[in-house]
Amino acid sequence: SSVSPSITLREIVYNEAGLSYDIPPHAHNLYQWYCVVYGSVDTTIEGRTYTLDSSHSVLIPPGKMRSPRCRDKPPGYLYVLFENHSLTLDNLFEKVLITPHELSEDLAHLVRELHQPGENTYELVDALVIRLLIGLARNSQSEAKSGQGSSINIRSQQAIIEQIEAFMQRN
Repeated sequence: SSVSPSITLREIVYNEAGLSYDIPPHAHNLYQWYCVVYGSVDTTIEGRTYTLDSSHSVLIPPGKMRSPRCRDKPPGYLYVLFENHSLTLDNLFEKVLITPHELSEDLAHLVRELHQPGENTYELVDALVIRLLIGLARNSQSEAKSGQGSSINIRSQQAIIEQIEAFMQRN
């Protein structure tokens, strides 16, 4: 028995743009994952603007109006248009997705593969996109569950609170 694909890639593009990068509002009838590899982009989705810096992305559901433009640093970006058959991605909409450290190498591999395709490029690109989307979804889920930032932030917040309390007791 064959396994049906979790997504079907329809278009994937890596591009480098200048300060004048400004795409007019448009929509696609497919999902779009839009990722800034370097530089910065303001992307407006259904009237709401999201600022994307290096390794930040957004997932846009089919039919939503979108319009990316350069913010202040010329961007390198990629976008993937795809049909989603079985990935659970609902928790990725309407927010900036920050590529977690453990996925940054996969993002770099994806860009490299788009630049210089090798043998089995389609299969590798497909696998990398699926891995990145699942990783972003899992990361987003764990952020939502913890309700807080990283443990480093929690520790430093606690240290700041202790310093303030100590200061208040002294004065």
